Amino acid sequence: EVDKVLAGLEILSKVFDQQSSPTVSKILQQTAPQSGEQELESLVLKLSVLKDFLSSIEKKALKALQEMSSASPAAPAQPMSRKAKSIPVQTFEVKLDVTLGDLTKIGKSQKYTLSVDVEGGKLVVLKKQRDAQEDWNTFTHD
Repeated sequence: EVDKVLAGLEILSKVFDQQSSPTVSKILQQTAPQSGEQELESLVLKLSVLKDFLSSIEKKALKALQEMSSASPAAPAQPMSRKAKSIPVQTFEVKLDVTLGDLTKIGKSQKYTLSVDVEGGKLVVLKKQRDAQEDWNTFTHD
């Protein structure tokens, strides 16, 4: 897993500086069979390189973000909002079959209405009761 993460970070690093760290490439190429102690030392080395690599990428990303924000003039928000497409609220009808245990279907079905607001970060689950009342739960994403 560490090798996969290191390989991915090496690719991400190329986005910022177009050069790959030779240390990472060398570590990823090590495939010789190792004893338990050598394998542990190799894992500790890889984790150390991973930590340093993450820190380096984070610094480069923050620097790039600061350069982009300071280089761009303060533009009014109005033109940006026209270009950005809004995602409309979507509503779905869902039928839930009630089962007893894993395989035994009772025969009852419950209908729910799901309302998904992606931009607002809300999911509303609405269940209509027999007596025309509504039972609903709202889930939000912060």
